[in-house]
Amino acid sequence: MRPFRYAIGAALGALALVVTIPTSANAAVGEFTYQYGDVVRGLTNPANDVCHKIANDDQAPGTEPLLNATNMYAHLYTDDECLDYQAVIPPVRGTIDYALFHSVKFTNFPNEP
Repeated sequence: MRPFRYAIGAALGALALVVTIPTSANAAVGEFTYQYGDVVRGLTNPANDVCHKIANDDQAPGTEPLLNATNMYAHLYTDDECLDYQAVIPPVRGTIDYALFHSVKFTNFPNEP
């Protein structure tokens, strides 16, 4: 009977670990690429619901071509704090022809966060 109790205890312990370990739900999976002049840059597995500042004050904003190859919606903003909403790019190979943006935020939803 004792081995059975140990097995149940081990199973419950493993279940507790699975439930409490954070998953990748806190980050978009994939890459978001954009361009500054002739330089292509990107974000790999960016955190969700976090404002990602793309341009410094002395840099031009990100421009086309933009490719959202993540599994989340990419919301573009014309300011550095994700306040001045501009556009959304759908997940999984979503593109936009042209956008000047300074920050981006990734979410599960297509509506402005």
